[in-house]
Amino acid sequence: MMNRKTITIIAALAAVALLIGGYFGAQAYIRANPRSPFNFSFDDWPESPRLTEFDSSKIDGIEVVSEGFALERIEGRWELVSGDTGGEDVRIEQSIISGRLWSISNIWAESLIEENPVDLAVYGLDNPRGHAVISDSDGNRAEFIFGNLTPTHTSTYVMMGGSPSVYTLSNWTSEMLLFTLDSIRDKNFLPLFDPRLVTSFVWEPRPGDNLPWEGPIHALPREPEDYLVTAFTSHTLHSPFQTRQGVDSERFGNMLQSLMEIQIVEFVDDNPSSLAPYGLDRPGRIIAESPIETFELLYGRSEFGLRYAMLAGNSSVFTLEGFEPVVSSTPFQLMDKFAYIFNIDHVDRFIITGDGRALEAIIEGTGDDAVFHLNGRWASDREFRQFYQTVIGLLIDAQFTGPPARGEGTDIVIEYWLNNPEGGRASLRLIPYNRDFYILEKDGNREFMIARTQVRRIFDSADNMVYLN
Repeated sequence: MMNRKTITIIAALAAVALLIGGYFGAQAYIRANPRSPFNFSFDDWPESPRLTEFDSSKIDGIEVVSEGFALERIEGRWELVSGDTGGEDVRIEQSIISGRLWSISNIWAESLIEENPVDLAVYGLDNPRGHAVISDSDGNRAEFIFGNLTPTHTSTYVMMGGSPSVYTLSNWTSEMLLFTLDSIRDKNFLPLFDPRLVTSFVWEPRPGDNLPWEGPIHALPREPEDYLVTAFTSHTLHSPFQTRQGVDSERFGNMLQSLMEIQIVEFVDDNPSSLAPYGLDRPGRIIAESPIETFELLYGRSEFGLRYAMLAGNSSVFTLEGFEPVVSSTPFQLMDKFAYIFNIDHVDRFIITGDGRALEAIIEGTGDDAVFHLNGRWASDREFRQFYQTVIGLLIDAQFTGPPARGEGTDIVIEYWLNNPEGGRASLRLIPYNRDFYILEKDGNREFMIARTQVRRIFDSADNMVYLN
């Protein structure tokens, strides 16, 4: 009896023999039947008509006559040399044109349909829907005239200038020649700003957007004289608040990053007769300045998630995508929330009064050698530093919008005497508003509120102080 291995070997040999026999049998059949469909050679494939044969590196002109513009390669760069753009300087995305050159330099038609057509209307060529011309530096020229789509809608009927023949051309190739000016414009010319190098940032809201504040947001780099503004910020807000505020560096950086990431979707009008349809007759304005450049963007109304906008000094109107995160920030979100925050080494003395209490703190020395006194008693280093953190850690919780009212309790006043800058003074007043909040008063201005719980922590920390005498 044969084992399984032997049976497998015999079956494999039989299969090989059948394949060899089938191959020789098929060859004999093909020799005996030369018209057999199996008797095929690529040499028998009908050759497609060749319509262009350019050296792509020498192509220096592309004119899309039906779209009304022409491009020329000038000193290695493609530039718009004609087109109705209202006299604006239109920048061309070089990579898009470069990507088309190889395709249009060697174009084959799918097939020749008719050499001498009697009626061009059959192909839509009596009233062409497209017209494009390619030229090169050697004086060669190819002119394409586009008619209707074929019944399958996968190809287009075309004629070449100077020839009556009608061909079919794939739609993909047709699109390489028939394109709009908007499809090749450079839409990536918005600047890249390093937030640390921004010397001025102004945001004037659009009047029609009904934002919860009035006036522009204006941020400038923090200067040495801004010692009353937190040292942890790179910029200060000069408006819309009455009191100068620090800028939250992280939020400011995110806002500028969002500005740099917005995308131009489409140029909708290069020479508008009126800006009102786009809401640009009364635009919002964003101006960002750095030592390298100034960027000024005017923006109008929003439509379908896009914003109409234009650059200052340029009449072209375009739509922006991703702009809403930029204009969704509020001044309160952008500002740093510390009421006052000073390095402990820069403070000689501070006094807290209110609610029937008075706390006077004196700091002698700096760093690890500092000695702290609270109400005349020598305080423990660790406990005093914790107490100091509750004082300078007061964070603004909300904007104060009124109505003017007064809650229970007395005012809390915190006064600082500073050694850096020498002779510096700072003070704030907390005015009871309701059972949850104090109104923060700085420089006579009442714009923000601080939760009562934060103030209670100051007195609780003082009550837990450990003294060394």
